Amino acid sequence: MTPHPTSLLPLLFPLLILLYLFLCPYTKVEESFNIQAIHDILYYGIPIPWRDNAAEFFAKRYDHVAFPGPVPRTFVGALMVSGLARPWLWVCRGDWGCVQVLVRAVLGLLNSFTLILFSRSISRAFGRSAGVWYILFQASQFHVIFYASRTLPNMFAFCFTTLSLTLLLNSHTHPPPRRTNSLTLSLLLLTTTTILFRSELLLLLTPLTLHTLLLTPPPLRLPLITHTILPAGLLGTLLALPLTLTLDSYFWHAWTTTPLWPELSAFWYNTILGHSSAWGVSPWHFYFSSALPRLLLNPLTYPVCIPFAVLHPATRRNATALLVPTAGFVALYSLLAHKEARFVMYAVPALTGVAGAGAGLIWTRRGKSSIYAVLSAGMAVSVMVSFMASAAVVGVSSLNYPGGEAMGELHRIIASASASASASENGNGNGSSVNWTSRKDGAGDGEGRAKAINIYLDNLACQTGVTRFLEDHSVFSPSKIPLTTNADDVGNTVSTNLDLPRRRFTYNKSTSPELLLDPLFWTHFDYAIMERPEKCIGKWEMVSTVFAYDGFRLLRPGIPSSSSSNTSPGDEESGLFISGEGEDGGVRTVKDRAIDTVARGWKTLEALLRYPLLRGYWIELRMSPKLYILRQQPHQFAETPPSDADESQLQDELH
Repeated sequence: MTPHPTSLLPLLFPLLILLYLFLCPYTKVEESFNIQAIHDILYYGIPIPWRDNAAEFFAKRYDHVAFPGPVPRTFVGALMVSGLARPWLWVCRGDWGCVQVLVRAVLGLLNSFTLILFSRSISRAFGRSAGVWYILFQASQFHVIFYASRTLPNMFAFCFTTLSLTLLLNSHTHPPPRRTNSLTLSLLLLTTTTILFRSELLLLLTPLTLHTLLLTPPPLRLPLITHTILPAGLLGTLLALPLTLTLDSYFWHAWTTTPLWPELSAFWYNTILGHSSAWGVSPWHFYFSSALPRLLLNPLTYPVCIPFAVLHPATRRNATALLVPTAGFVALYSLLAHKEARFVMYAVPALTGVAGAGAGLIWTRRGKSSIYAVLSAGMAVSVMVSFMASAAVVGVSSLNYPGGEAMGELHRIIASASASASASENGNGNGSSVNWTSRKDGAGDGEGRAKAINIYLDNLACQTGVTRFLEDHSVFSPSKIPLTTNADDVGNTVSTNLDLPRRRFTYNKSTSPELLLDPLFWTHFDYAIMERPEKCIGKWEMVSTVFAYDGFRLLRPGIPSSSSSNTSPGDEESGLFISGEGEDGGVRTVKDRAIDTVARGWKTLEALLRYPLLRGYWIELRMSPKLYILRQQPHQFAETPPSDADESQLQDELH
């Protein structure tokens, strides 16, 4: 049997998700908890309660102890992704930056799998043409594809909400025995997801349940409640609540006091106490007037395709089965003052599916009237425009992670300095090696203990890409550096049964105003990544500047772009394509790796489109310095290394 020409279209989901991931491999601060938790689980493992001191284990190793955030978050998603990624760690050959991409790919592929299942349900409910249009609409959107691999709590939940909506739609298309099972599983999944990942999904579960009851004939409503709704809710609660109470109480060291339910804590903090409003307040109509049009992206889905599917008798029943619960969810969520587009991401597949149903009807009738023909042509063009718009947005997004770029550049600078020093030493015997040894103490402290290179990371760097995955995980050779059971150096073991090798690099993310104003604090660091170099106390030299996206400007005919050949190198007021060194050769700009791919592509488009098609008009992307890599001058360090007491005092702030 010859496969249908559109049978491979669902592969657009995993392919585009992975493409977006490789173009933007770094993370933002919203993803911090889960990405750091996944790292700690994979790198350090999980302590065994009856063998290890779990509280000490977590305190010395796990990031969530030092940086807990305003409310605790569940470890269930991090454990799930870690377990799925662990068998594939061999692919990365010890490169932990690669492991970060791997774990994000696992999450992205999980979400792509549920999108594929949902597309099949759309085809079954509305016809093959509707399924094709759903795939095209969904794949050409930017936000869902871009966020699918991001370790936000919303995207862990997205996987299960999309599967729940798939089962909900199946309950309207399957024969009666399977129909009941699909509805039960849908409600069970949504209940479980609400308890584990996002408490606000109760606002989706409630209208979904009520709408299902309203669609059911009155004589069958009581059996539906007793045989489907209540069992699904009860079983979902019995599965999810003990799981989160047990795991999260253990990881957050709460089992000695009150068992911890993270989502209840988040609900109380953000909704009941109203702290979410501190992050901004939006008008009640924000989701309907701004967020959803941007999430759906295609200009015809919202005003044309969705209304057509709801109004046409052939698709009305199944379309409203998806539309009413999701619209109710968005309406209820609009009552909360703080609003973000990602909060209603769960509604996008359902709304896009309804739009696909309307588009399928229009497309199959394109030969019957000129109106359908014009609308069909408009939909085809709008999909191409949406794909191009998404490509442009992901290109710009790739320029917005200076923290991740700075971490990679810093490690290259240190490796280069180490290699140069080693070569100099091997050449004349008089070079001063900096190979994995702090310039504070040179050959060590006289007791056979070399010192790690200490690095300070400021707030902007941590918000724009820095994660533990990007740290250098190399360690001192045990044959040269004996392990101890003391805690006087960062990276030493914390107990005799929880030994860890000492790392060659330590990283500090302190934001304490008192420490940052203490000159002694800064003497411990060899390098710093700073948004404002003047905040570093002492004598520091700038070794690199990291640029990031800083808006755009419209170029009119005759105005040369910053990428033109007559632009002087090193001009920080220039645009995207300027790179080079300072006049003394001492300051390098990080603009020749990942972002250079975008630069070359944008320059090529300018050559192809600006004058031949756009009559000299063009949009120029602007880049500006965001982070600076600094190295502390050698003569600023003390003649002798810090005492063990000083190292112990600093230990709580380092790493």
